[in-house]
Amino acid sequence: MKRQRPLSPQSLLLAGFALIMLLTVSLTGISLYYLVSYGTNMTRTVDDQNLRLNYAYTMRTAARERALALFSMASSDDPFQRDQYLQKLLKQGSMFIKARKNLEQLELSGQEAQQLEQIITAADNTAQYTYKSLNYSDRGNSIRPGR
Repeated sequence: MKRQRPLSPQSLLLAGFALIMLLTVSLTGISLYYLVSYGTNMTRTVDDQNLRLNYAYTMRTAARERALALFSMASSDDPFQRDQYLQKLLKQGSMFIKARKNLEQLELSGQEAQQLEQIITAADNTAQYTYKSLNYSDRGNSIRPGR
């Protein structure tokens, strides 16, 4: 029977170094995989939040422009100019509804859905007064304060 020679210290050091390098490379690969995965998830989350903010901003701007158009319409005596303001008011209303519907289609948290419901309720209540004002002004009445 032949006896095996014990491994030399140089061989043990070389094997240990190779093992450490293998572990380092594998841990680096795993780390890069998770880093890319987190980056993708973060990008998706940021894009989703930006989309929500864009819809909310569109709704806010449309409501503001709609109020300004109604005020301008009430301040004008020229029927053609009033018609332009009416067209702007209707266009802004359509933009508001479109942004709201797009926002409703997104997956919303409980708090976001509740806030959106409050906004919809407030918009519906305001729309009633807007249409009353429009009907009143269409009959030739002024809706300006103090007149």
